[in-house]
Parts: sequence; C-alpha cells; structure tokens
Amino acid sequence: MEAINDEYQRSVHAALEVEEFSCFSCHNAHSFRPEPTDAPPAQRVAANNGLCLDCHSEQRGEIPVGHDWLPRPRDHWRAVRCVDCHSPVNGPERVSHRVLSGADSARHCIDCHTKDSRLLNQLYSWRSEQALTEQGFFKQALYNDAYIVGMSRNDQLDRFSLGVLALVLLGILAHGTGRWLSYRKRNK
Repeated sequence: MEAINDEYQRSVHAALEVEEFSCFSCHNAHSFRPEPTDAPPAQRVAANNGLCLDCHSEQRGEIPVGHDWLPRPRDHWRAVRCVDCHSPVNGPERVSHRVLSGADSARHCIDCHTKDSRLLNQLYSWRSEQALTEQGFFKQALYNDAYIVGMSRNDQLDRFSLGVLALVLLGILAHGTGRWLSYRKRNK
C-alpha cells in the first residue's frame, strides 16, 4: 500500500489539489475488484478504461480530446488500457498508480508495436507466451485474441520466412546467371 501511495503522490491526480480526490474517487471501496489476470484482455481493458472514463467523459467522443495524433483511436481504446500509455511501466503484476499527464505519456508507435513492448507486456505478452505453451504455435497463431502488430511475432517463423526469401533470391540469381552464361555461349 505504501508503494501505491508513493506512486499516487507523484501522479497528475495528486497535483490537482482537489481535497476530495483520493483512492476512492476511482475505486469504490464496496464494489471495486480488480479484473483477474486470466480474464480476456477485452474485459480487462473495458473495466480499466471505464474507471478513467467515469471522470474523463470528454474522451468519449469520436476523436478523444488530445488523442488526435493516434491512428484509429477507438480501435486502440478497445485493445489498450488508458493506464498503459498514461503511467510508467510497473510490470505485469500491478499497474502503476502514478498517472502521467498527456504530455508525459507514451506517444510513439514503437512503444507498443515491438516484440518486447514495455507497455503492453503488462497486459498481453504473458497471454501470448501462455497460449504458445498450452496450445502450440499454429493454434496460438490462429486463435490469438491478443494480436498486436509487431509484438505477437514468432522468432521461428521470422527465421523460416527469411530462409525462404534467401532461397528465392538465390534462385533468381542462379537463373539470371544461367541465362547470361547461355547467352554468352550462343553469341561466341
């Protein structure tokens, strides 16, 4: 609890200097329960974003205020929690309670769209690894509900694809060389 309080004290919410704002402004003491870590990502995202949108209702528009830089914001909001961009990375166990201002939040595509995304590791990566272990590569690739472009990649498939590309290029080079040698032989 002390770590959460320290994070909150450095949060943009603590800087509001509103006396009534506390833990219970977001978390109803009688009904709030964190979503289980094995809940489907869409369920976790909706529950988490609902907490933020209760106060930040101006963000419910077609293009959320301050998010006009984000491609397809509605799709992002169905797949990513507000706190994934608006808090420092804390790890998969617990989201940080240090909520960052819009200016200090993640705003680069590569923050999420890379294999080792530090932001989305909190929400998705463990599910991808778990599915790979439990279901195997092909089922995990077909039924992965946590697909993120650039993140949900398979290293073996990448190497196989590069091998196929190298063989195709080698074949083109060999074919071109053969045709050139044949042309030279005919024109001597």
